[in-house]
Amino acid sequence: ILRTTNGGSTWESQTSGTTDDLFAVSSTEASTGNAVGRRGTILRTTDGGSTWEPQNSGTTEALSGVSFTDTSTGNAVGGSGAILRTTDGGGG
Repeated sequence: ILRTTNGGSTWESQTSGTTDDLFAVSSTEASTGNAVGRRGTILRTTDGGSTWEPQNSGTTEALSGVSFTDTSTGNAVGGSGAILRTTDGGGG
């Protein structure tokens, strides 16, 4: 996972904590973000990417897209027509 804080002039590498391929990331503010990938992988950060915590997606399908409208409400899409939605940031 790469992060920029200056509009893309420079990028900083962050450790995701997973060996699964990641395909998409969504961030609604500087400290909170979500990443999705192979085998239903969902990761969430609340500290600007210093740490990434796995979340239970309930699927083993590869997730290829994620979009959050605020820190709590988001959608992820993936293989075999998988569509996931959270209204609690994925924590419940």
